[in-house]
Amino acid sequence: MTVKEHKKRRLVWFTPTAGIRAVPFLALALALALALFGLTTSATSGGFTARIGNSTDTAATAPYFTCTAAVLADSSSALFAYKLNEAATTTTNSAPAAIYEAENAALSGGAASTTNHNNYSGTGFVGGYTDNNKGTAKTTFTVNANVSATYSLTLRYSNATGASKTLSLKIDSGTTQQITLPATASWDSWATSTITASWPAGTSHVVSYAYGTNDTANVNLDYLYVSSGDTSVDSFIGTTGTLLQNHTGETGATWAKRSVLGATDDAVLTPAGRIRKANASYAALYTTTAVPTSANYTVSAAIEDLSSVTNDMAGVVGRFDATNANGTFYVARYDALNAVFILARYVNGTYTSLGTSPAAPFVTGTVRISLDMNGSTIRLLTNNTQRVSVTDTTITGAGAAGVAFGFQYTAAGAQSTAITDTTGLHLDNFISTQDGTTTTAATTVTTDFSGNSGAGTYQGSMTSGPTPTASGCPRDPGGAYNLDGTTSYVSTPIQITNPQIFTVEVWFKTTVGSGKLIGFGNAQTGSSGQYDRHIFVATTGQLIFGTYNGTNHVITSPSAYTDGQWHQAVATLSGAGMALYVDGKIVATDPATTTAENHAGYWRIGYDNLNGWASTGTNYYFTGSMRFAAVYTTALTATQISTHYAAGQ
Repeated sequence: MTVKEHKKRRLVWFTPTAGIRAVPFLALALALALALFGLTTSATSGGFTARIGNSTDTAATAPYFTCTAAVLADSSSALFAYKLNEAATTTTNSAPAAIYEAENAALSGGAASTTNHNNYSGTGFVGGYTDNNKGTAKTTFTVNANVSATYSLTLRYSNATGASKTLSLKIDSGTTQQITLPATASWDSWATSTITASWPAGTSHVVSYAYGTNDTANVNLDYLYVSSGDTSVDSFIGTTGTLLQNHTGETGATWAKRSVLGATDDAVLTPAGRIRKANASYAALYTTTAVPTSANYTVSAAIEDLSSVTNDMAGVVGRFDATNANGTFYVARYDALNAVFILARYVNGTYTSLGTSPAAPFVTGTVRISLDMNGSTIRLLTNNTQRVSVTDTTITGAGAAGVAFGFQYTAAGAQSTAITDTTGLHLDNFISTQDGTTTTAATTVTTDFSGNSGAGTYQGSMTSGPTPTASGCPRDPGGAYNLDGTTSYVSTPIQITNPQIFTVEVWFKTTVGSGKLIGFGNAQTGSSGQYDRHIFVATTGQLIFGTYNGTNHVITSPSAYTDGQWHQAVATLSGAGMALYVDGKIVATDPATTTAENHAGYWRIGYDNLNGWASTGTNYYFTGSMRFAAVYTTALTATQISTHYAAGQ
């Protein structure tokens, strides 16, 4: 259900005096907010969850850190809000299956990406395995092994020559082996060939398919699928118009239609070898009859958005309890109406949102969505990148895996959508795979208090400092995050496309005149090649806010802030230009610069490239302490910024 926005009503936050705890005031403010906005604190079926800003009702008792409780009035525009080194959790990554598209692999010797046949996955396939390229054509994949396990390596190919053909397969520096690829019905038809490999955890492997001098080749390659224990696999190749319940996939994928929560529609195979909702109705839900042996498994599928259809939704489900007529399962899906990915659960028909993630850069095209369930850790990933991760113990049985279309519920009620072979959301290349039993080392992540489930990851070496006693939000318990100036920074999980209106905010303490506090770069980790929209500490100790749109534009604070004291630094970009605030007061502006370079990237905290920017010194890592960091998708006002600062005193 979509809740219509009300005109903004400001909540006035009164800073408690000494000896009075802040928590009761926060609770009171939240109660008032609920009353003002007319929201309840219980979720209902069909997709409605009461919200304050971006915080769901299940976490409404503490939507933000105490010291910036004034952010409550501004939370609707928060992209993320981190309390660094506070409420940090550890997650262990299981072994979700991965598809490596051939067109994205390293191609050589005449092997080339093309699209001149149908029913391929991704953006194309690889051809060029012709006789004139015999002895040279090669496709080389770089494959990551998340866990120590025996992996299945499945090559999807087409071969319409009428006879079996061969290729040379080599893994790392091992012995070259010849594989046989039986004929397919046409160049638009695809088949698979599978071998196994035992790999240790945490290493990359090189897998190549070459047209050797002793091979017959003359085939096309679509993708390499790597997994450590499939339950079901279906590429949905079959007769156009076949109902999904009458179709059988490649591995363990015989489909059962589930009539729960108003899901009465069918799914149907398309001419392109995908599936879609068959009729103009509310929803369709199917599970495979091959049931995972444990509750730890990953379900994924490629979502194809052929053209956006209002109210359209599609995704995958897991731990489906077939004994519950009202519907009990987890779901990871894309919501075209709100352009977000949603992780949610249904329990006996009652819907609860577990987290959302903005869909950028996915608008139209293809994205692989995964629902990964490992004990109580439930995650949504897109293209093997974590978007949402929560701890939830509600559904513990293995259940079944499947697909879902529809289930959009708005203020007007249940929404029906009409999807065709050329419009709306389609699904392709379904995989349900059992997770490995050995996991990678834990990764320490921040908690995102904005409600957007955009937890950041601590990179490098970091230590916990003492609880701040002056500024830096002293009322909020817990230590600061000490960055070593050599390896420490925080990466964020969500790629953003071309932010032109934003606010960045960070609390810091340093005595060193160098390093980036916060900024935007095209690399999620390491050193970016495109980088701007940043605040950094100059060699003079002053703060510089810089953007780039063909040339560097900077504004600089008159004073230095390398005094070893806590400070709040805030920068905004909008149609009103650039503005830099320190400790709640505006210190520099540039009203003429209203745009930055158009590129996609990630927000970074504590480090990124600064090459080409003046007064940076040679070390781009920040050295000192950080306490809080946040990014907003609007330009906060001077009043909002000063209120944030006052709340930290």
